Amino acid sequence: MPDVVVDGFVDDGGGERAEEGATAERELERGREGAGAGEGEGEGEGEPGSVFGEASLYSTTQDGVERVFVRHPLLDMHRVVTRQDLKNEHPSFTYVDADGGVYDCRNMAVRYDIMAWGALMAAARLGGTPSSRSSSSSSSSSLSSLSSLSSSSRHDKVVFVLNDWPTALVLVRLRQIMAKAAGAPDTLTSAERQIADGLGQVDVNTVFCIHNLAYQGVFSAEAVGRDLGLGAAAMAPLLTRVPWEQVVSAGSAGSAGSFEALEAFEAFESLELEAEDEVNFLRGALLLADRVLTVSPHYAVEIASENDEFSCGMGEILRHKQVQGIMNGIDVDEWDPETDALLPDDCRYNAYTVFRGKNSMKRRLQARLGLEVDDSVLFVFIGRLTEQKGVDALLRAATRLLPKKPAPGPVELAGGGADGATGATGAAGANETTDVTAAVGRLSIKTTTPSRNKPKRKFKPKMSPVAPQPTSTIQLAVLGTGDQWLEQAVSSLELNFPGTATGVCEFSEELAHWMLAAADYCLIPSKFEPCGLIAQCAARYGAVPIMTATGGLKNLGDAGVGILLPRAETLQESVDDLVAAMKAAVDEHGSDSHCNQRALGMKYDFSWNVHACEWQALLLERGVDKEGGTERHAVAEGGS
Repeated sequence: MPDVVVDGFVDDGGGERAEEGATAERELERGREGAGAGEGEGEGEGEPGSVFGEASLYSTTQDGVERVFVRHPLLDMHRVVTRQDLKNEHPSFTYVDADGGVYDCRNMAVRYDIMAWGALMAAARLGGTPSSRSSSSSSSSSLSSLSSLSSSSRHDKVVFVLNDWPTALVLVRLRQIMAKAAGAPDTLTSAERQIADGLGQVDVNTVFCIHNLAYQGVFSAEAVGRDLGLGAAAMAPLLTRVPWEQVVSAGSAGSAGSFEALEAFEAFESLELEAEDEVNFLRGALLLADRVLTVSPHYAVEIASENDEFSCGMGEILRHKQVQGIMNGIDVDEWDPETDALLPDDCRYNAYTVFRGKNSMKRRLQARLGLEVDDSVLFVFIGRLTEQKGVDALLRAATRLLPKKPAPGPVELAGGGADGATGATGAAGANETTDVTAAVGRLSIKTTTPSRNKPKRKFKPKMSPVAPQPTSTIQLAVLGTGDQWLEQAVSSLELNFPGTATGVCEFSEELAHWMLAAADYCLIPSKFEPCGLIAQCAARYGAVPIMTATGGLKNLGDAGVGILLPRAETLQESVDDLVAAMKAAVDEHGSDSHCNQRALGMKYDFSWNVHACEWQALLLERGVDKEGGTERHAVAEGGS
């Protein structure tokens, strides 16, 4: 796949990747040092080559979609530097703010800016009509040939579909370039001119999709401005202290090519950065996009409400933008218990053979995880180990439902004393009892050691008035990574409840498939949940989801899928509701009601068929040609 020059800095493929990455980082650090010394002030605004070094684009066609990849040394995964963080030892590259996660975030904005330039350049170069593209004999289209297409062969409409805060810089750069092209074309850099020429003659619209409003991409404004060569005026939509109404009046990113929008944009020219200024990438994306979407209808209602717990400070903006929710779907070919390649050949099943298949899978999973191999009702949790996912409530519920580890019996030694006294040799306290209690989301063990040679007393357990009797027919398996303190608690499940509970703190797609195939119920006690794809996967495998009535989970529950928990106000209420639901599920297990719930979930259409039609209707509304509906493009990042 040949290279495409982006503002003259093209990667010719030569040289060692490690050296390229080191050079890029040295140049970036040199630029920071120069900025700190007052050098280069006012120079290079909007010029990607000033800090980015070399970048290139590649394209290939797969399943009818032309995919564009951006290559740059800073996008290599090995260039991301790890550091210690007590809060989270398993971070996500995407969901990280300036002071979160264990990865060095100094260059995070730079990495996403490289992707933004790549997306804009690809959109400017792509867009040939289906008839003009079908003449190519190659299954992989090259970007260099696309750039030579005449304007008459291009589509006249482009829609950017952007997902979550890392894509905000696409909107910022687009707004900046189109405004400059309208009012001051002589100031355009080479890269900006290519983008302006490619997109300036077409109808550009933007759609921004929120996958989790809680992650917003907050960074130091000074650092972002310095590293990206952006002035305060260009960053105004991102600056948290700039009133959002003022940004909205300047127009969306796609419409910023008009002179009216340019005049509004220039209203920020007098804006100056202050030392404590912060930028919020998600806020800027919400303000600049033509339309705002999220991943389920009910989550759209929640985040646009006046409840700050859901709206995360963006309620007014989301109400103004009239956020809309379209449910996510899953790949029903990948998540199919009848054809799942990750399951043993003799354990696959469908809605008609689910009892045999699940029984076989349950025994295999029990043996694999060290659980007692029996007919216990198996509950599983699969997901990030965070309080948002309700893991703290789940662990408390476990202490009330699972049989506790029995206390060791008295040790009778030869020569024991009279009247029930027990002789002992060696360390003091041959008789120990273990009491497992629950702290806030954390399991702890308290050990009491009676004095040596004291008479034995009959043990009389004291039961809490709110704690039910342990149920021996329940098993629990937990899979996931996340907050360190929750990982420690999950890892202790096997110690505290041997044979009936286990926790695996790792990411394993295979084990996730096994657990859903074996489980009777899947627990999803989230405090909030934008969509809840795990519930769809669980239902498809006949593991009835028990889930909080929030976000996309409520949409599924309202459609008859799974069991809905009321949304609790306190942690204790969450625990009580979860315990009650799990006890009821055990009582219902194997009944007609349970079989009907399982059958409904396995037959429900979780595919993208319906939801893709909703997306298509939205894109048609935004001006995409129906005739060109089959001509699709995607931009993805790549390191090497």
